[in-house]
Amino acid sequence: MDGAGTLWLEVNPGAPYAALQAFASEGGPVLLLSHTSQDGRLLAPFLQEALREGWFGLHGDLVLGGPEGPVVSLALRESDLRVQPLPENPPSLLARYRREVYLGLGLLALLLLVWFYPKVVRRGKA
Repeated sequence: MDGAGTLWLEVNPGAPYAALQAFASEGGPVLLLSHTSQDGRLLAPFLQEALREGWFGLHGDLVLGGPEGPVVSLALRESDLRVQPLPENPPSLLARYRREVYLGLGLLALLLLVWFYPKVVRRGKA
């Protein structure tokens, strides 16, 4: 996502993918390899394509790849791009105010019971 909020790349966590991240920590370079596949079969082809030109062939500080399609390299440090999760859909109105709705319905039922009870009792004595 860039500074204006434009989505450039979306990674669906439901599909397996691999990520190679480069960053500096305590003055030294760090290279982090991670994946979401269960058996790691995605890693070998991903690393072969990402490191085709060797370590110096990495363009940028984030490389993403899935089971199909090309490896995508993003230079995030010197740009306005950033990695962030997509915002979740807001919950429905009922889900947001569920407690208040249930309390209101319970109070309404109690008021109806108090109002109808004397009428039912009087009708039973007659």
